[in-house]
Amino acid sequence: MKKSFFLVEDHSLMRQGVISYLCEKSNYECVGCSADTKGFLDFMAQAENSQGGSPQTKNEDSEAAKIPDVLITDLNLDGENDAGISLIRACHEKFPQIKIIVYSMYSSPSFVNSAIEAGAMGYVTKLSDESELRKAIESVMTGTLYVEPSLAKSLVSFEHSLSKFTKREISIIQLVMQKYTNPEIAEKLGLNKRTVENNISRIYTKIGLNSREELLGYWKEEEEFRRVTSKF
Repeated sequence: MKKSFFLVEDHSLMRQGVISYLCEKSNYECVGCSADTKGFLDFMAQAENSQGGSPQTKNEDSEAAKIPDVLITDLNLDGENDAGISLIRACHEKFPQIKIIVYSMYSSPSFVNSAIEAGAMGYVTKLSDESELRKAIESVMTGTLYVEPSLAKSLVSFEHSLSKFTKREISIIQLVMQKYTNPEIAEKLGLNKRTVENNISRIYTKIGLNSREELLGYWKEEEEFRRVTSKF
């Protein structure tokens, strides 16, 4: 019996390309796709209802009701950078049996780290060869974390750099990297604006930076990771 995947991707051509490639080059079938988080959550609600329904209902709508083995999702959905992270977290909490893979243009280790913390088991960029996505599926289905090799070194450097920060500072850094303003960060973390500003000042001090722009560039490229973290 074939394993299955569901794809959440807001670009129609990308959806078609990914589905065609995986259905042709792997032993996986696509049970559904959506351009946004709501489409996936609605599909899963239908799948749950079908599984809990009568045998006749299951037979008539078995394909639509099938819960996927793998969820492949972009991060930038619904016009928000963190919509994909929220989807990953919601899926992981409600359907822990589903393996989640991120397929995104974002290569920053802050995004990779956030996705993994939320529950993703795989991370592949859209600039990589299509075969990386197939490798990621094969890996996560065995219970093994898969991060695209070109990102792996940067992720290790990122995690090493993060070791000098508190948990709150890490949360703030991740939101800064996602271009949130201080008031938005305060609202998301349930803090007052002054606390956020003080934490950001401490972050600057710890890594010798002076501005938000410098912080955004600190982990932007793999070369920058190696240059900065080599000092520690």
